[in-house]
Amino acid sequence: MSRRKLTDEERIQAVQEYLSGKGSYASIAKKYGVTKETFRQMVVFAKTDGIESVRISHTNKRYSAKTKLKAVTEYLDCKGSQVEICRKYHIS
Repeated sequence: MSRRKLTDEERIQAVQEYLSGKGSYASIAKKYGVTKETFRQMVVFAKTDGIESVRISHTNKRYSAKTKLKAVTEYLDCKGSQVEICRKYHIS
């Protein structure tokens, strides 16, 4: 299957389909031609920061040294998985 880049509208539509129960990660990812992991990350962003967060960003996000240190420390102290800690600190 060839992978392709989705438009902002397609990304939002795909996530909304999943959140409304119209398919699984795998089925919706296949429908839109993206990997299951890429799609799962879009859903995590939408749940954490709202549906608009799945839009393609044209700038890099910046994080304070304090936030980065907290996230890394929690991860190394086994206080959560990478995904859980990124969700907690809104790290993409």
